[in-house]
Amino acid sequence: MSSQVPSHLASTVGRNIKSAREGRGLTQRDLARLCDDLDPQAVSRWERGKITPSHKSLLFLAHVLEQDPAWFYGEHPEPTAAA
Repeated sequence: MSSQVPSHLASTVGRNIKSAREGRGLTQRDLARLCDDLDPQAVSRWERGKITPSHKSLLFLAHVLEQDPAWFYGEHPEPTAAA
């Protein structure tokens, strides 16, 4: 299930889900498994900004990824590669 949000916000949420997931060293499949065996394709669609997680799913993601729920809606600088 997805929430109706503007496409730019869906993209922001998606980038932040991906960033938090990768920061925890998780694959999309790992994250899906941690989210009560969610379909990994749902994680992919979230990260691409095609759909946004429901409020309930976002709260669960925040818990699993150890982020404040509001963090997913903010703009964050891209991590820089180590030289």
